Amino acid sequence: MGHGLHEYTRRHGGNKMPIEFTPGVRRPKDYVQSAKLSNEVGIHIREKMPLATHWTQYKKDETLKHVIPHAISTVAGKFNMDKNDEVAQDVCTDMLQVSIRQFRYRLKKEYWPKIKNLTLEQAYLKKPDHVEEKSWKELVKRWFDEKYQGLCVINGKNREAVKQFHTTGSRSYVAHWEHLVSVLNFPIQFILLSYTVYNASSEREKPIHHLQHTFLPRLGVATSSRKSSVSATRIRELQQRLADQEQNSIQAAETYHSEMQARLQEQDEKFEEIRKKQEEELEAVKKAQEEKTLAYEKRLTEMDAVLNLLLRTSQPPSMSQSQGN
Repeated sequence: MGHGLHEYTRRHGGNKMPIEFTPGVRRPKDYVQSAKLSNEVGIHIREKMPLATHWTQYKKDETLKHVIPHAISTVAGKFNMDKNDEVAQDVCTDMLQVSIRQFRYRLKKEYWPKIKNLTLEQAYLKKPDHVEEKSWKELVKRWFDEKYQGLCVINGKNREAVKQFHTTGSRSYVAHWEHLVSVLNFPIQFILLSYTVYNASSEREKPIHHLQHTFLPRLGVATSSRKSSVSATRIRELQQRLADQEQNSIQAAETYHSEMQARLQEQDEKFEEIRKKQEEELEAVKKAQEEKTLAYEKRLTEMDAVLNLLLRTSQPPSMSQSQGN
């Protein structure tokens, strides 16, 4: 049992974590339940499960037919869930399939660079501690197979063409959606359109939150593995909606441009008014300064005249007579 699950059981007085399954959904909607269930599946695969080179071997090989039912029973025993429930078995089987594939991928990513230049017998000796010897030999044989290596090259090129990647980390889209809606109250109106079911008899009504754990169908890309198809009415409606949005965007841009032009013109008029006012004030200041200068010069002239008069009237008479003689 994982550490977090053990703590949950201890805090709840020995009661195991309940797991709620929804028909048609490949993961529990609650992101905590989904994470804990996925963790326990991974622990069981790494520690107790024989590792097959392909998922179909668990169905065709008589020695491996008991592996998947035993794994589901073991994992279900760690939770408060019905191991015989059909929906629970489907979800656990899907989790096991995905986790086993990822486990094989991580093994190859870690060990293939170390053994690809060795012989087959030397590669057998590089077995990890947590993998059975028989499973390891089958994996190594598959890795060294030329046909399998060619298939890996093709798959690598196909993966390079992927443009829309999973962006929610280890959390599934179903659990991520429920977390945003219930915890963050996240207004995702665009995504709501993906989960809206339209009645054929009415134009559009009633959103039904029936989530499917698939990536491409949510983006509007049909896949061959799904039976659902996009109706022509739905496509036309979406095209019309996109056209309306584009028209609204154009009108909004034109309105914004007109408002900005009017605002710029208004600002130019205000700047021109301020400039004229400043020029008038500057002219008034210059005129006042000139008037002050003229008044000052006039006052100096008057003072000079008064001083000269005082000097002439203040001379002694003797000096005047001597000057006459």
